[in-house]
Amino acid sequence: MKHSDQIPPDSIAFSAEISTWQSIRDDVRKRLSRSTTIGFLYVLAAVGVGSYLLSVIKEAADYFYVMTDFDFEPIDAQWMDLLTWGYGILGGLTVLAYLASQLMIWDRMPASLFSITGFIPWIGSTTRMLAIGEFCQLIYESVTSNQPYDEAMQLAAAKAKNPSFRSWMEQTSHRLKAGQSIAHVLGSAPVRDQPICAMNALLQKEANQEETIFLWHQASAESHLLVQSRLGRTNLFFSGTCMLIATFLAGLALFVTSTYMISVILGLRSMYSIFGIF
Repeated sequence: MKHSDQIPPDSIAFSAEISTWQSIRDDVRKRLSRSTTIGFLYVLAAVGVGSYLLSVIKEAADYFYVMTDFDFEPIDAQWMDLLTWGYGILGGLTVLAYLASQLMIWDRMPASLFSITGFIPWIGSTTRMLAIGEFCQLIYESVTSNQPYDEAMQLAAAKAKNPSFRSWMEQTSHRLKAGQSIAHVLGSAPVRDQPICAMNALLQKEANQEETIFLWHQASAESHLLVQSRLGRTNLFFSGTCMLIATFLAGLALFVTSTYMISVILGLRSMYSIFGIF
C-alpha cells in the first residue's frame, strides 16, 4: 500500500482488512491448538502402551523363579516398577505441558510467565508473533482514526487478549501522557521481534500522520505474514518431534519387555535341560 493509497477508516475495505487479520490470528490459533493436541495424544498413547506392557510383564514376573544353588528365588523385577513409575511421571508431565501450551496459544498465560514461555522453541515464537500482530493492528486502527498514541495505547490495552502486552500498554499509556516518545516506549515492549524493532527505529524521526498510518499498516501486514510462515514450521517441527518421542517410548517398552521375556524363556529351557526334560 502506498502513502497515497491509504484506506479510509470508515470504508468497507478497511473493515475487511481488519477482519482478515483477525481471521488469520484465529485460524493460526486453531491450527496450532489442533497440531499440539494431536502431538501430545501420540505421546500419551505411547506412555499408556509402555506402562501397560511393563505392568503386565511385572505381574507375570511374580510367577517366575530363579534357581540358585538348587534353591528357587523370586525374580527381582523392582526395576520394572521404577520404569513404570517413570512412564507415569512422564505422562503427568505431558499433560501439564499440553495445558501450558494451550494457555500460551489462547493467551491465557499470566503476564509474568509470558516472557519465559514466549522463548520456548517454535511454539513460543509463533505465540509472540500472534501478540505482535494483534498489537500492531490495534495501534493501526487508532492512528487511522487520528487518535494520539497515549489514547491509542489505552484503547488497545482494553481490547488486547495477551496479558503481557495488555499490562505493558496500560503502563505505556501513562508514560506517553508524561511526554515520552513512542519510539522510546517501544524499546520496552515485552517482545523484541520484527516488526517491533523496525518500528522502534523508523519512529525515531518525526513522521507526519500519513507516514505514521503507512508504517503501522506495513507492520500489521508483515506481522500477520510472519505468523503464517512460523505456523507452518512450528507444525512440522512439533508433529515430527512428538512422533519421534512417541516412537522412542513405545519402542523402549517393547524392547525391555521382549528382552526380559526372552531371557526368562531361555532360563526355563536351561532349567528343563538340567532336569532332562528336553
